[in-house]
Amino acid sequence: MHRAGHAVVAACATATSIELCRFADAVVELGPLTDDEIARLLTKLAPGPLDEAVPKALQAALGPLYGNAAALVSTVHHLLDQGRLAKVHGVLALRELHAPIPLPPGHRLVGHLDATGKRLVAVAATEQGLRVDRIPDLADEAGHAADDYGRAADRLVRAGILVHGEDGRLRCVAPAVGAAVACADGSAAGKARPVKPLAHYIANGEYGQLRDLVAAEVAAAGHEIADQDKRTELAAAAALAALHTGCPVPEQIGRVLAGPAIRLADRWFAGETGGVHQLVDAITDSFSCFAQQTTRVVDGSTFPDLVPVLRALLGSHYSAPAGGPVTLFHRVRTGYVDGRWSEALSAARELELTPAAGKLLHDAARLLAADICGWRAEDRQATAWLSSVDENTAFPALRAWVQAGLRVHGGDPEGALAEGWAWLAANSDRMEEPGAARLLLRLATIAADLGDREAARNVLWRTRGRYGPAHGTSLLVKGIVERDVRCLCAAERVIRAHGTRFELIQVCQRLGVLSEEPRRWLDIAYELVCETGAARLIATTKRVMADCGVTVRARRGRNAGVTEMERRTLELTGWGKTNRQIALALQVSTKTVEKHLTRLFAKVGCRTRHGLAVSSFGEQPELVGA
Repeated sequence: MHRAGHAVVAACATATSIELCRFADAVVELGPLTDDEIARLLTKLAPGPLDEAVPKALQAALGPLYGNAAALVSTVHHLLDQGRLAKVHGVLALRELHAPIPLPPGHRLVGHLDATGKRLVAVAATEQGLRVDRIPDLADEAGHAADDYGRAADRLVRAGILVHGEDGRLRCVAPAVGAAVACADGSAAGKARPVKPLAHYIANGEYGQLRDLVAAEVAAAGHEIADQDKRTELAAAAALAALHTGCPVPEQIGRVLAGPAIRLADRWFAGETGGVHQLVDAITDSFSCFAQQTTRVVDGSTFPDLVPVLRALLGSHYSAPAGGPVTLFHRVRTGYVDGRWSEALSAARELELTPAAGKLLHDAARLLAADICGWRAEDRQATAWLSSVDENTAFPALRAWVQAGLRVHGGDPEGALAEGWAWLAANSDRMEEPGAARLLLRLATIAADLGDREAARNVLWRTRGRYGPAHGTSLLVKGIVERDVRCLCAAERVIRAHGTRFELIQVCQRLGVLSEEPRRWLDIAYELVCETGAARLIATTKRVMADCGVTVRARRGRNAGVTEMERRTLELTGWGKTNRQIALALQVSTKTVEKHLTRLFAKVGCRTRHGLAVSSFGEQPELVGA
């Protein structure tokens, strides 16, 4: 538009301003942001790199509003202001990842809602949604005319706040809308709920409500509860609530309910549970009143993950909550075991923002996070995670395992082997599981790769002495040390049933080198390793494939296993841009560009920028390292 010879830019939120558009020389319709634009915007907004779970959580909360720049910017700023986004070892993570993310107060969709609008939005935000034929009932309950509520619903639809679902019900345009209304209406949180049996809350994972109910019952009973069975149940419920919420049992409640369950909770928060056998014994004694079966199940590889132990004891009478320290560590451990390493790291960062989790869970999660970061070539983060666990930990062998791995990544396998073996010789009587098994396997791998036959045989001797010759760890170590295909095949079967994705990758790599059909095993290893997204693990597997003359098969999709930032770095490298030019284009530091290039070199398996530029990340077969 022009006025007195000057260009005039006018903006309107919708296409309803027909007159304005008619006078315009040009009309530009701004659609939703693309994925690339959103990634660049988030990079600008965040005062540091974002945990990979944060964009996913924002997208789930904002729905179609995720591509709306104003909604995205204001929501991220609100999360930063509220302390929901916080740094963990330099990476911004979301506190309470599964808690609702609301639109900020005052956002145009929720800032001017009246009481009627808020009530309709609150109902539409439920899982069932808002049935149109229920609007008269809602109006009647509130003492209003049905027509008023009907017109209010129409206004909400026209404003884009509510949308018609496929089932004909009205729902919020995004979960963040309902969450914003719920945050503004604090009265709902204070409404009384009907009291249910203690077992109901345990079966449904409602440990916050369970804690409140125990406190109310103890307060009503006074200083003593005469009924022994009732006191045992309340004590077990109080301990379960404390473990899952991360809030120790209050002193006055602990005095009234004193017994095995309260002692277990107190020792847990003090980090003094003993080993896995002592912990399982204590859990069985403490929670048998809610048990579905009394079979004692011990799996040292899950320690200190309480979820599988409680599931084994309580059966269908138990559910883990959506959040809380116990659930978060369960996500860290299972994410590590299953090769979902990005998810494991996200859970570890969220756990780090939960101070009440206790030293036991924090130490175990930090060590797993350190090992993951080491394989992802995120060396600074790996060192920070390891440094946050002191030597006086309940997991000394796990710490030694991580330390050996990071030293290998740093280019000193000889030093890693010497240090690890010295630690093993001095501390064999205080090694815990699964740290001991992982340390022995790592030392055997390092010794075998170095060609140090004496050290490798010593590790095998230690392993068989600890576990016996038929144990899965002994079979795997023997297969690596003695290059025994039969032992490796036997270990592979055990690992598939009970081991970790990382161990399965290792055994498939070894079988690929030793078997007559390397393609079979190395294809499996490569597929598994790409799912982890770990740069160094991908590079190691590619080197093994190259040594065996096996080409990387075509993979679905270009740049699979590459982050958005790495994809853009790769694209700019292909255009011949320098590191400084790439940094300016991406608005990051040159050190950040160097970090991404290092990871890309490892993933592609080449050493030059030209090799990186011509690589198609598996679109076509390639001989890596040749």
